[in-house]
Amino acid sequence: MDKELRTQRTYNNIAQRWAREHNTKEYWREEFEVFSRLVPHGRILDVGCGSGRDYQLFQEKGYGYTGVDFSQGLLNTARSRFPAVQCVEGNMYSLPFSEHKFDGFWAAASLLHIPKQNIPVTLQDIKRVIRENGAGAIMLKRGEGEKIVIDDSHTGDENDGRFFAYWQKDEFTDVLRNAGFTVADFLEKPVSERTIWLSFFVRIT
Repeated sequence: MDKELRTQRTYNNIAQRWAREHNTKEYWREEFEVFSRLVPHGRILDVGCGSGRDYQLFQEKGYGYTGVDFSQGLLNTARSRFPAVQCVEGNMYSLPFSEHKFDGFWAAASLLHIPKQNIPVTLQDIKRVIRENGAGAIMLKRGEGEKIVIDDSHTGDENDGRFFAYWQKDEFTDVLRNAGFTVADFLEKPVSERTIWLSFFVRIT
């Protein structure tokens, strides 16, 4: 849990700056269009909603939106930017929702902060709160291994830094299959020399 707590503390420390620097509503537009074909309407859980950027995508299409995040700092920023947003504090290992509450889930650049050994329990709890035959989207960074990254998020505190787990397509596909998800679609999107996004669009089986 030290990795998660360190990541949480860092996001709390940088919440306002993070929101300013990650404020492009269109960033996941292509991924949203694929997701919306799988879940054209209904109640959506944004797993790791952060400062609420993607709320705008769902709001404009009329989805019922709920966000959850473990950073109180980011949640406060989301509420100040979008007063009508529904978002709660919680962690991905034990989501604070009843079974089958949502029609779909959106996990954009959030599961990459979960250690690989803990991904199975995380996926099972996401599965628990999604209705039968529901669907979701998971965006991860392509790469190998796991590490703490101190970069633009560094605040001068030597204890700051964010944990990242990096994945390959086949590697994460196997994890999804073992957890009872079927990959319905997939996108790979390079955005820089060091960042290539792997987007998995899944159905619950």
